[in-house]
Amino acid sequence: SSQRDTAWASYTCLLGFPVMGIWPPDSDGTDINSLDRSPACDLVITADDKGKVKLFNYPCVVQSAPGHCYGGHSSHVTGVRWASNQSYAISVGGHDRSLFQWRFVPPLSKQEKQRRQQQRHQQVLQPVDSEGV
Repeated sequence: SSQRDTAWASYTCLLGFPVMGIWPPDSDGTDINSLDRSPACDLVITADDKGKVKLFNYPCVVQSAPGHCYGGHSSHVTGVRWASNQSYAISVGGHDRSLFQWRFVPPLSKQEKQRRQQQRHQQVLQPVDSEGV
């Protein structure tokens, strides 16, 4: 009980309160092979038996939590880890004997989305010059 609220440098345990939402409803407890919490402690990435790499918010405490699912491996994925700067993750395949590098592109802030939308709007509505070009 003295370690209950300890802040750990990493989190790779497949079981526990902060990751209970990673498990699909039809899971038998062996479907997820690897897990890694991001260095910023805001995301968790998983590797599963269906050849998928999944990305969830951390902590992930809602049963069958929403997340992003990425394919590419042709067989089960045996391991997944974040890079120390969280700019990419690495996944390792089983029978396909492959190593994938996944680039992490953080979502845009609301202000950045608005700014980009305004830029696109201005580009689309450019005035035509005097020659009609």
